[in-house]
Amino acid sequence: MKKAIKIILLVLGIIIALVVLYSLVMRGAVSINKENTYNNNGSVFKSPNFSPTKDWSIKYVGLLKQAIKEKYEIDDKTIGENLSIVSVRNGSQIDGWGIPYSREDVGSFHFIYKIEWAYYNSLGEFISIKDGSGNDLTDQQFLENIKAKLEPVFTIKNIITEKEAITKCGETSSPLFPPIKEPWYNNDNNISFYPPSNDLIFSCNKIINMRENRCLFEKFSLLTGSKLSSQEGTCWVQ
Repeated sequence: MKKAIKIILLVLGIIIALVVLYSLVMRGAVSINKENTYNNNGSVFKSPNFSPTKDWSIKYVGLLKQAIKEKYEIDDKTIGENLSIVSVRNGSQIDGWGIPYSREDVGSFHFIYKIEWAYYNSLGEFISIKDGSGNDLTDQQFLENIKAKLEPVFTIKNIITEKEAITKCGETSSPLFPPIKEPWYNNDNNISFYPPSNDLIFSCNKIINMRENRCLFEKFSLLTGSKLSSQEGTCWVQ
């Protein structure tokens, strides 16, 4: 009987350990692939090849590109080579890959912008398309609203190499920059915009002591490679 109990406890311990390890892998705190090198092509994504098909979405895409050009002085060639639009929303209407929502007073753009090897995935902020009385905004008013919401990610020209970024983290995540996958392109690829310093940043999560549930969470700049923050915390919620 005692032997049977020991076997059951051993099996339960193995199951718990596997669950914890799986949780850490999903959070990027541990790697099961030791080949975390420059050959990791996790940052590559398949372009949605979106072209607007409706009159309103054709106009919206034109206004988005105009807003980028006017606010950040980006030329058509650069926009054409680096901007991939996933979807456009106008109230409850949507053109492209995405899930419609019920609000009729806002629109949004989901786009991906390439800076050297890195892809910034902008899932889209709500942009007002109607005034306080519920009337449609003029194109100029909507253009100004788009400009107000655009982050200055378009001004970033040079970043460290993917190999340098991976070296900063060491063997901690696999891949460090997961691909942005179709059809919805909503994946977190570990590249985000940091407004205080107009910077692109990425995260590195490392195990300090699994038995004690201690991990290290760090953030780095993609512009300079410098460490922006380092904080110890729990690897998983007990």
